[in-house]
Amino acid sequence: MDATESNKKALEQLQLQHQYNIGIAVIDGIFIIPLTIIWVISLVRAPRNRDPARVGVGWLKAVFPIKILSLIMYLIGDALFLSIPIPGAYGPYDMSHFAASLYRLQALQYIAILGLLFRNIADVLLLVTFAELASGVSICLHGGLEKKGAAPFSKVRVGRYAAYAIVFVLFLLAIVYFGIKTEFSARYYKWHDEILEMADENGIVNNPPPMPIPARSTDHLYSAINILLWVSLLPIIGYGSYVVHKARKPGFSHLRNSAVLLLTATLLDFAHLFTNVIIVAYYYVPRKSPPSPIYLTVILPILNTVPTFIALVLLFVMVTRKGDNGLWATRAAVLP
Repeated sequence: MDATESNKKALEQLQLQHQYNIGIAVIDGIFIIPLTIIWVISLVRAPRNRDPARVGVGWLKAVFPIKILSLIMYLIGDALFLSIPIPGAYGPYDMSHFAASLYRLQALQYIAILGLLFRNIADVLLLVTFAELASGVSICLHGGLEKKGAAPFSKVRVGRYAAYAIVFVLFLLAIVYFGIKTEFSARYYKWHDEILEMADENGIVNNPPPMPIPARSTDHLYSAINILLWVSLLPIIGYGSYVVHKARKPGFSHLRNSAVLLLTATLLDFAHLFTNVIIVAYYYVPRKSPPSPIYLTVILPILNTVPTFIALVLLFVMVTRKGDNGLWATRAAVLP
């Protein structure tokens, strides 16, 4: 492949990346305002009231602002990326132009890393939210008020501690990954600054310093976070299915809709996490040909954002239900 063809291929890839970022920016931007409205309403309409069945409500309220922050970071990053001219598409690409674009890329990199941290934390908190809400439904199914030493509630506590242990590990992995990516980005752009200082007026650099290369373990850590999140949701789906089955029995019709909403939301988040696993597999499993623009610009952003948005809406509906149909252990205790 000659230099002209190589440059043409590179330009096509950059144009494809611009299309991809436009698709992501549109999808991310659409959901920021609705999620903000739902979060504000949940602060008023979904009280915790020290009810043992509503521990997950507090966790859900924590998910919303962090998820919103991640979307805002991604939206800013996408807008910043789209403001960077494509080389060769808008005229000469001189060194001053390159330096200005490089500083934007540096800012974009840090914003993307921060957005990914918020997204990982939101996914981790949503995991414990599902576990706590499933435990809350189980408490209501077993008479409402927790009885000390009762077998069902002992199982609830064991499941809760197991979920917290997994969440703690995932949270640490997310923080470690954030630190590693930030440190590498600092070294990488410091190297770029040195290259710019060493370049002559024609952009030629004699004896350039070696370019920093990210450790393969960083990729493995990112893969581990996504795979662990996905796998950790499997037992919660199983438990949610059990809760739905229990809610079908006579006397528990008031909890049936809440149990179905919880299971549906869990399955939607499972689809979102499975999409992340597919993305990981795509980037770390060699492909002979690049994906189509439709796959990049439409399907991937939708599958990565829409299921989580719908899941959060369903959980919001679940925790704001009032009266006997709501998730209230104190009321379940007096129901027949």
